[in-house]
Amino acid sequence: MTIEFGDIEPDDVYAADSEPDPQQVARRLHELRAYLDDLTGGDRLARFEELTPDERTLADAVGAVIVSWLLEHEPDDPEGLARALHNVRRYWSGDVLPAWDDLPADQRDVAVDVMAHIIAWLQAEGPL
Repeated sequence: MTIEFGDIEPDDVYAADSEPDPQQVARRLHELRAYLDDLTGGDRLARFEELTPDERTLADAVGAVIVSWLLEHEPDDPEGLARALHNVRRYWSGDVLPAWDDLPADQRDVAVDVMAHIIAWLQAEGPL
């Protein structure tokens, strides 16, 4: 049996001592973003496989930030993760994005909910 990170079948989940795969985390986050855009009538995101090489590199970097933060911090803190990821995105943007505390409450809530979903998914997979 081939074990792929991201499987949801109980027999296929990762062992508790394995680390999350940043690329699979990036893929999952992208899928969540596409789902939310569909729900809110936003611009349709390209499928993960259709991302340009530069977009894929950036997505993978976001996945790596998430995994790194989770391995270094308490994984039951989706708000801390959302704040950390926002701060990284803010840095990458040259501080064009507003500070976390200046975001509207609904935007912070969505970011926290998305990170809570990522954490729950990783816990179900076994590496957290």
